[in-house]
Amino acid sequence: MQMIYRSTCIYLWVLFFLTGSGSAFDACGVNLLANPGFESGNGAPSDWTTFPPAPPGVTYLWDNTTSHSGSYCVSIESAVPEPAMWRQIVPVDPNEIYTFCGFIDLENVVPAAECCHQVIFRNAANEILKIVEIGSHNGTISWMSVFPHEMYVQAPADAATGEINLLIQGEGLVRFDDVHFGPAPQGGFEGFITLLGQPLENALVEIVGSGFTTTSDSIGKYSLEGIPLGSPRYQIQVSADGCRTAAVGDLTVRAGEIVSADIELLPGEDLNENFLHVIAGRLCHRAFIEPPEISTDAVIDPNLYPDSVKIYLESSAEVDSDHPAIIALADAILTSLDPADRTKIQNVTRAAYEWTIQNIDYDPHLTDTNFTDTTNGAWQTVEGTGWCWGLNFTDWLYKPSEMLQNESGICIEHSRFVTALVRALGIPARPVMSYSSQFWVQLPTGEGYWAGMCTNSGRSQYRISGDMTSHYGNVTPMNAYLVPIDSGPIIHSDWITDRKCRFREVHPWTEDYESSPEGLDLARSDMEQFGQTGEPPAAPPGPAPTEDRYSILYSDITLDFANIGNQRMLVMRFPMAVESDAITDLDETAYWTNYPSCVTGTWIDEQTNPPVVETLRWFCIQFDLSAVLPPRTCDKTGVRIEMPSDMYHPGDTCYCRVDVCNNDPVPLEDHPLFVILDVYGTCFFAPGFTTDYDNYISLHPSYPFGVTTVEVLPAFIWPEGAGQADGIVWYAALTDPYITSIYGEWDSFAFGWSN
Repeated sequence: MQMIYRSTCIYLWVLFFLTGSGSAFDACGVNLLANPGFESGNGAPSDWTTFPPAPPGVTYLWDNTTSHSGSYCVSIESAVPEPAMWRQIVPVDPNEIYTFCGFIDLENVVPAAECCHQVIFRNAANEILKIVEIGSHNGTISWMSVFPHEMYVQAPADAATGEINLLIQGEGLVRFDDVHFGPAPQGGFEGFITLLGQPLENALVEIVGSGFTTTSDSIGKYSLEGIPLGSPRYQIQVSADGCRTAAVGDLTVRAGEIVSADIELLPGEDLNENFLHVIAGRLCHRAFIEPPEISTDAVIDPNLYPDSVKIYLESSAEVDSDHPAIIALADAILTSLDPADRTKIQNVTRAAYEWTIQNIDYDPHLTDTNFTDTTNGAWQTVEGTGWCWGLNFTDWLYKPSEMLQNESGICIEHSRFVTALVRALGIPARPVMSYSSQFWVQLPTGEGYWAGMCTNSGRSQYRISGDMTSHYGNVTPMNAYLVPIDSGPIIHSDWITDRKCRFREVHPWTEDYESSPEGLDLARSDMEQFGQTGEPPAAPPGPAPTEDRYSILYSDITLDFANIGNQRMLVMRFPMAVESDAITDLDETAYWTNYPSCVTGTWIDEQTNPPVVETLRWFCIQFDLSAVLPPRTCDKTGVRIEMPSDMYHPGDTCYCRVDVCNNDPVPLEDHPLFVILDVYGTCFFAPGFTTDYDNYISLHPSYPFGVTTVEVLPAFIWPEGAGQADGIVWYAALTDPYITSIYGEWDSFAFGWSN
C-alpha cells in the first residue's frame, strides 16, 4: 500500500466509527419510550412489561452480562413456537411520522423463528389499525442495528397508541437494547414559484412520491413543512395550468430548518408522453465456470501484479479510493488484522467484506410501513416507481466516500464502495455490473486471476441470519459480463443531459435460454418480438444454475422531459457483454422506444485501453427530439454549442450549431460571436476555419430577444477512412463590442471520431 500522509483526526474518526462508539440514531429526535436502554429498574426494567407474562418454555431476563451500551439489556430465551415479547405502550398522534430503531443480539435462533421489532397502532377503542414489523432475524448475530437508518413509520389517521414489542416467535435466545420510537425529526421547504419572472398563484407544489403537497399564494410563495429527514435526494415538482411542469432535486431536509428552493415555470403544455422510454436487449452466451477459490497463499505485492490489472489500483472520480476517509478506513481495517495477515489477499479482502456487510446497509431492504421514504435509493431506482435526479445515472450515484457517510446504498453503490476500499488496501479491484466487485488474486509464483464478492447480497444475508461468508468468493465468472476497462466504473445505461433531469429505471434483468440451437432460436425470436412490441417476452423455465445458457441482457430507462430545457440531441448507450472465458457476445441487439421517429442512428462504439485485456463495446442510440419537444427557450444570455454526439463513426450524421441566447427584450447589437475549433492546440476560427482571427459579426451584427441558431457546420455524413481522434474541442463565446471581455455565458464541447 502506498504510504500517504493521513491526518490523525480522520484516522480517529474512522476508529470511532469502527468501534461503534457513535450511533446512527444520535439524530433520531425525541424518544417517546421510557427507559429505552433498560438501565433503570428494581429486579426488572422499569416501564417495560412482558407478554405473555410467564409462559412455559420462555425465560425473560433483565440482563447485566452484556449490552449494546450501558450495563443492561433485556433478553428472551424461548423453546416454544409461540410469540413472547417485551412491551411498552406510548401515545401517538394520528398521521404522525415516527422513527423506529434499535439493536439486537441473537444466539442460535432457529431459521423458522421470527425475531424482530414490532409496533402495533391502535385506536381509542384499543382496536388494531396497523402492524409494522422491522426486519426478521435468525441465527447468531452480535449486536446489530435492526435498521441502520431511521425507519419511518406513519401512524394511521385514527391512531391513539403505539404498542412497541420486542419479540421472538420460535426457538432461540435474543437480546434487545437502545430502542427508539419517537416523532421523526422534521424540516421543510419554502420558496417562490414564478412564470417568466412574475409570481404565479395556485401552482401545485409537491414532493415527488411523498403525498406532501401545497399551492403557491398570491405572491407565488409556497411552504412545505413536517418533512422527515432523509438523504439529499428529495425532489420538488411544480405544475400549473398553461405551464410546462418543472422540477428541482438534490434537496436536503435539515432538522428544524426551512430550506429555500425557488422554481421558474415556462408557458406551454406537457406532452401526452412527457418522457423518453428506451429498452435495449443484447444477446450473449454464458458458460458456467466454478468460482475460483481464493488462495491462502495469495499476496499483496504490486511488484507482481501484471500491467493489465495495475490500472485497477488507481482512484477515479467515481471510485474515489484516494479519499482520506476511505484511506483511513482501510488503515483501520488493516490495523485490526494480525501483522502476519496484512499481506495476505484472502485475509485482507475478507476483512473488507465483513466490515462492509456489517456497517453499510443495502437500500432494497425495505419494510412496508405505509410510508414511502422518497429519498431511498431503492425506491428511486429498482422499484420502478420513483425518480432519480441528475445528469445521468453516474451523477446520481453516491461516491464511495459519500456512501461511507450515508451508510447505505443500492447495489451499484455497494460495488463502487467495496472496490474503492480494496484498492485503498493495495489490491487491484474493479466494480462489476450484475454483482459487486472483483479483486485480483496474486500468487507468489507470478500467476493470478480475478475472484469476486457481493456485499449487497452479503449484507442482506448478514441482516437475516448473521452469515458472514455466503457471498464472499462464490460468484461465478458467468455473472461478470459487464466489467470496466479503466479505473472508473461501468454503468448499465449511460447518457448525459445538459441539465439535471428526472429519470428512473426498471432494474436490469436477464432472460435465460437453454444452451442449444433451439434455445438460441427462441432467444432470437423473443428479441425480434421485443423490438417490435416493446414487451420483452419471458423466457421459459431456464437452465439450472450450474448450466450454460444463452442470455438476453435487458436495460430499461425512462427520462422525464420536465427539466430538459433546450437540449434536443441525446445519445443513450448500453454496454454489451465483455468477452471472457465464460462470456461470448453474439453481437446481436434490439431496442424499443416510445419515440421511434426521433431515432437518427444506431451504432456500436468499441473501447480498448491497453494493456487492459478486455474490450468494452456500447450499443448506442441517437435521438433528435426537436420534433416532439416545444421550441427552445432562452433563460440566460450567452451561447450553447450543439452537436448530435461526442463520438462519430462512418455513416453518422454530424453538424455543429451555436445557439445565441439574448434574454433582454432589447436586441443585442455589435457583439461578435467567436467559435473556435481547438485541434490539439491549434485553433481554427469559424466561419472561415483558418488560423486567422475571425468571428461572425458580419453575418450576425444583431441578435433579437430569444434564441438565434448559428449554423457552424452544416449537417453531413461522417465519412469512411477518417481515422480516429479524441479530445477535439469547440469553444464559443460572445464578447463586448470592443472584444475586451466575454459577454454572458460561454460554452465548450469536446468530441472525437473513430472507425
